Amino acid sequence: GNIAAVKTESEGNNLEHDTNRGSFNSLVHVVSDTYALAYTSHGEDGFISTFTIDSNGNIAAVKTESEGNNLEHDENKGIYNSLVQVDSDTYALAYTGTDTNGFISTFTISSDGTSIVKVENLEHDTDVGNYNSLVQVDSDTYALAYTSGQKDGWIMTFTIPEEEEKKGSTCWDCTRPAITHHGHSETPDGFSINDAIFENNQELYNENPTIEATVGDMVTIKARAWDNRGPENIVRVFTYLDMYEEKPNWHESEAYIEYNIKKDEVKFTDKNNIFALVGASSEVAVNPYYEDGKLKRPLELLDITFTIIFAKPMEPSHIAIQTIDDAVNYQLVYFEDALKIKEKEIIEIPEVPEEVIPEVPEEVIPEVPEEVIPEPEPPVKEPEPEVIPTALIKKGVLSFVDDDVPAKHYVKRYITETEYREWFDVNYSEYQFWEGIGITEERFEQIKLEIESEPKPKMIQTGFVLVPDDQKSFPLVEETYEPEPAELEPVKEKKGFFDWLFSLFG
Repeated sequence: GNIAAVKTESEGNNLEHDTNRGSFNSLVHVVSDTYALAYTSHGEDGFISTFTIDSNGNIAAVKTESEGNNLEHDENKGIYNSLVQVDSDTYALAYTGTDTNGFISTFTISSDGTSIVKVENLEHDTDVGNYNSLVQVDSDTYALAYTSGQKDGWIMTFTIPEEEEKKGSTCWDCTRPAITHHGHSETPDGFSINDAIFENNQELYNENPTIEATVGDMVTIKARAWDNRGPENIVRVFTYLDMYEEKPNWHESEAYIEYNIKKDEVKFTDKNNIFALVGASSEVAVNPYYEDGKLKRPLELLDITFTIIFAKPMEPSHIAIQTIDDAVNYQLVYFEDALKIKEKEIIEIPEVPEEVIPEVPEEVIPEVPEEVIPEPEPPVKEPEPEVIPTALIKKGVLSFVDDDVPAKHYVKRYITETEYREWFDVNYSEYQFWEGIGITEERFEQIKLEIESEPKPKMIQTGFVLVPDDQKSFPLVEETYEPEPAELEPVKEKKGFFDWLFSLFG
């Protein structure tokens, strides 16, 4: 038979119901022109959406991810889907869930597709439950073919009564959680940024003054939500940012944060890398409005706070808040041009003029010239002609070098006199010694070898000569002593008689 394209990708006129992912699809007919689809979306989560398809093939979304109102029946995993109809508004889904285990869930779907409610869930295989195929056997019996552990093939049967117990009515909870008006009351402070309450907050689109913050500052976005069955039934909250089109649309958001309150888990998408840090928290607020006398019970609201530090500037952006309860009822509220993030300013510190302090005459202290180690007086010049090979000189000869003094004189002083060597190294550190006196390194080494080869004079100490340690010291001059001459006896002179007589009388 021939197949003609009506609404197809090739024709460019089909419906893109989920922009993230759409795999493991199982589609069933509900009634008339309404259809239900079980499929797998982002994170392998399980979803059910509804559509209408008229006799001309036109497809319209009723409850879909693109509309933000379909049912996410399993937030962990929902793959290998097989969906069948049980009765007029009851449907059974066999799928692979958490830890790849096998599950069967039942749902009620209204005839126009506007209500999808999860009723029961059965984990039938705690090992593996892949590649499901569910069929109806009779009025309340169903058979499931699937793959279990070791990839073995299994067939199991189940009974699902046609009149599955409903919770109160066809729509047991059709009231959306709200940050705006609810019942006989409304929440005047349902939305704020950095504690600045947006007074216009009761419509789908709300205009308020733009709040400004700076890159690196902490920004708090707060939503105060109400639910008809209590704040504990609000399970997820989204905040959408980085939107700039004329009319806000959460599908155009380039950066959004998802807060799963049940799991206390925060996820975010940031296509332009504007976030440096994100976080979220929630707490129950009891009786925030005592003046509301119409309430017959204490009013409980859920305060949800998103904390964001921005890494980049952001032009005035719309912000959308979406609250979702456990029956997948939701509310979406837009705040136009709500937040602007400015570049962090670099504050220049103004120069403070220096205080002019009158000059006080000070005692003039004479400048002390920089200490220069004077050149030691050279010893007696030793005449020795030296020819300087000027062709090999790389630097100029220093001014203290006398052309008439042989190079050996300077070399000898440099290698033997510590004071002379220190004087040269301090005052002419950029020179090698041989460069300063105008000879080559080879000539310097040659003269040094000659000097070191010369016999070393012995240093004289008083009375002794210093000799190497392996030799014995000896006196410089051997001391000798001559015997003292004997005293001479006086020679007696011979005197005559008259001499004797004169000596007698004095």
